[in-house]
This record gives sequence, structure tokens and C-alpha cells, in this order.
Amino acid sequence: MKNKLSMCYPCSNPRTNRFLLKGSDALKQHNFIQALALADSADKYAVQKADIHFFKGQDIF
Repeated sequence: MKNKLSMCYPCSNPRTNRFLLKGSDALKQHNFIQALALADSADKYAVQKADIHFFKGQDIF
């Protein structure tokens, strides 16, 4: 079974997806600063910037 996040973030770059998955884990642990830092790291490799903005929006709200 696919990870729920991987269906939400079908990033073309595996590094981007890996950072977002780690960020999702950080969110589950209420580690918001780490989640944002991982999203910023994902942003460096992202082809679709909308994925990063969507993730950061989840982090804030």
C-alpha cells in the first residue's frame, strides 16, 4: 500500500518527495520548525513548487 503522503505529493524528484515525507513525520510529532526546514530543503529540488506551498500550508494550519 502506498503512503498517503506519496499520493498527495507525486513529485518528479525523489529527493523532494523524501524531504516532504520526512517533513510529514515531523508534523506528526508536532515538530513544526523541523517540518518547515525539511520543506525548505525540498524546495531546492522541487520541479513543482505548488507541492512545497501546499505542504507549508498544512504545517501552518
